[in-house]
Amino acid sequence: MKKLILLVFVSIFFLIPNYQSDLNSIPNSGDEIQYWEIGYGIFSSGEYKREIINSSIDENSKLELGYRRGEPIYPLLIAGIIRINNLFNEVSIENCSSIDCSVFDEEVASLVLLAYLFKSIIILMIYTTLKSRYSYSVSAALTLTLLLMLPVEYKDLITVLLLTLGIHFYYKKRLLGLLFLSLLPLSNAVFIYILPAIFITYFLLKKNNVKNSIVTLLILLIPSMMWMGRNYSTVNQFSITGRASEVLSIRAEYSTNSFDQIRAGYIFYTPARPFIFGAIQGKFWSYVTDSRSDVVYNRSNSQSSYRMAKELTGVVGSKLKSKNFESRSYIEQQQILNTISINLIRENFPQHLLLSTVFGYRGMFPSINFDFTDFYSFPESISLLTKEIFSFLRLFFIPYGLLKSIINLLSKKPSLCSLLLIVLWGFFATLTHFIPRYATYLLIPAVHLVANIDKEEV
Repeated sequence: MKKLILLVFVSIFFLIPNYQSDLNSIPNSGDEIQYWEIGYGIFSSGEYKREIINSSIDENSKLELGYRRGEPIYPLLIAGIIRINNLFNEVSIENCSSIDCSVFDEEVASLVLLAYLFKSIIILMIYTTLKSRYSYSVSAALTLTLLLMLPVEYKDLITVLLLTLGIHFYYKKRLLGLLFLSLLPLSNAVFIYILPAIFITYFLLKKNNVKNSIVTLLILLIPSMMWMGRNYSTVNQFSITGRASEVLSIRAEYSTNSFDQIRAGYIFYTPARPFIFGAIQGKFWSYVTDSRSDVVYNRSNSQSSYRMAKELTGVVGSKLKSKNFESRSYIEQQQILNTISINLIRENFPQHLLLSTVFGYRGMFPSINFDFTDFYSFPESISLLTKEIFSFLRLFFIPYGLLKSIINLLSKKPSLCSLLLIVLWGFFATLTHFIPRYATYLLIPAVHLVANIDKEEV
């Protein structure tokens, strides 16, 4: 118990310095503003729509824009926090120029504290998992490393929490675990593809009881099907969110680059830490490709594939010019964008396949979301050493998990965690640009594989 208490205090040591920056981060970022607009829309009208401040757009457009951020759990949480705070201090946004205003200061503080509670639950459960195999020192070091990699985005944090609870209870109380897993698509829509793929794959590999497999799939899909039915009745779209086409368009834009530019991605995405990798990155960059290929991957550069896809200034944008894209509704835009993106990927399929290995490589390196020099006045040498240690430890989770998952499959011993890890990794590698926050979803099944808690039964 004393050791666990020590771990808690060390975790607080990492969490507390972030408190003020967390308060300032929401709802100030672009994505967060949209979620808070939807949350306020739920609170004020009971409808799932983006209640954009001082906007003249019609109600149907607000519903369609709500559908763009269609995963409901996070906006519902925001709406609940606003409603509870409204009991003590009436919320009015009439004087706000945007959702980014001081009216929500108390709500933001409540959300940050709730997020710290979520992180605490995740960390305690992960520590318990690792402690079943490793010593206290090893378990604590790996747990703290994972703490530093937890998402800074609150929607993603909820997703990681549901994954943690789902996997944990799956091996203890099967039905409760399935219920937590069934909520995953309502936090991140990608899981509407992932969960059925896992259980269908398992059935094919193990020839499991058909009745049990059907019941399991129904439990997993019922919450999502209900929400998709709601979307069909409001915006005539039987899906969770309309944002998938935007992600696919980014990936399609990357696929139009040259093979030399694509190969440069291996060097660009090699982490700067630990120092060994940084040295490799610096030494070999000039030998791999022209350094101008850096432009392709640097998201802050206006000529990067990401920015050109988002701002429609690249190949995808040029193909939209003849479609009267800007004059169409959001739903129509996403349908057109989806068609063009799929066609571009087909036209550049060899590049797409090579990119899949590049982004798969990128997805093995989650970001460390804590900088010791920002919060504590450590000597530079200690700060550097601490960063190197945690940066090295983070490289352990996903590569080890993927290796063990492959061994499990080759041995015909598929498990929930091994299938979840492989399918997630493969999905993000082939259909997205695999930004580091996506990799945080892979950490939870990877931890269970590292701890050998990966029972055969799915």
